[in-house]
Amino acid sequence: MLRRLPRGVPADHPAARWLRYKSFTVTRELDPAALLGPALPDHLAEFYRATLPLVRWLNTALGIRAHSRR
Repeated sequence: MLRRLPRGVPADHPAARWLRYKSFTVTRELDPAALLGPALPDHLAEFYRATLPLVRWLNTALGIRAHSRR
C-alpha cells in the first residue's frame, strides 16, 4: 500500500482510500472438473462479467477512459 496518494490525485478524491493500494485481486474458486470441462470458457466469461463493474470503477477513479467499441 502506498503511503501517499499518487501524484496529481487530490487528498479529497472520493476514491482516495482505494487509490493508495498498489493492486487489487479478484478470485473465484472452481472445482477441478470445471477447470477441465468444456464449460470453462463460460465460467470465465461469467467471472469476467461479474468483475467488470470493479474494473470500470477503478479505471474511472484513475481517469482512464473506456475504450470505444469498434
